[in-house]
Amino acid sequence: MIIPTTTYKDIADQHSKAIAWMESLGINVDKNRVSHYKNTIEYCASSYKTATTEEMDKILPDFISSVIEIHNFIEIFSAFKDIPINQLTKIIKKLQISVNGPLNSVSEQAKTSTARNYLFEAYVAARCHRPQRGVSCILDASSDTGIKIEDKKIWIECKRITSHSKLEKNISVATKQLESVISKQVGSGHRGVVALDISKILTTGNEILVSENDDSLIKNIDAIMDDYIKKNQNVLESIYERRSRKVLGLLVSFSFMSSSKDRNLLVHTTQWGLSPKSNISAMDESALRKLALNLKDFQ
Repeated sequence: MIIPTTTYKDIADQHSKAIAWMESLGINVDKNRVSHYKNTIEYCASSYKTATTEEMDKILPDFISSVIEIHNFIEIFSAFKDIPINQLTKIIKKLQISVNGPLNSVSEQAKTSTARNYLFEAYVAARCHRPQRGVSCILDASSDTGIKIEDKKIWIECKRITSHSKLEKNISVATKQLESVISKQVGSGHRGVVALDISKILTTGNEILVSENDDSLIKNIDAIMDDYIKKNQNVLESIYERRSRKVLGLLVSFSFMSSSKDRNLLVHTTQWGLSPKSNISAMDESALRKLALNLKDFQ
């Protein structure tokens, strides 16, 4: 399998369109990390062939955060750009917070994580929203986000964890929040899942996963996800046992930079995995798999 490629210029152009869209929503993107990303990518687009190793090492943390989070903002823009502004109130509020915070993820600490937490919520909403596939975001969700899929509404609570020791607490909090949301809904077609970002426990933010070629890179990424879910399945099941049967499981994601040595290619890597609760119904499992496919295969 060959990993598709693009240019820094194309990324910068798409990011400029996302910035213009956010400004049209009334979001200030001046002198914050969104404008910083634009400057970083434009520098790399013009200088990466001639920059010294020392210069590239110095800019590496900013470059990695810029590439990863630019893609997040671009995907949010792509998903919601044609929706009337009066329907985007909650997305706009998330974005107004998301554009702030430390310039790169290496500098992020628990007390400065709010901006990226809200970005993850908006990003999950964008990845879910695929009306052409029969899956659409609930823009006024009472949870972090939610989707309509088949005959169900699936409410989603989003968590980003910075250490493995915080996994159980965060999942417990999220599943309790889902129980509260679901209990207030009318009808039987309501379910809940947790969306969990584990990027910060896999990398400090300035590292690159190196693989020999595209095939080995894809296999390595799949293995990271499979191993994480397998190692934590017992912890997850012990939490699910204490929660409503309508809480169906966990969606896991991570994003970081990788390299395919054979092609001398830097790769923006995003992966999604599904960890369903044991013994859910076939219909619930079908809805979860459709959701996971949408999240993983963003087109």
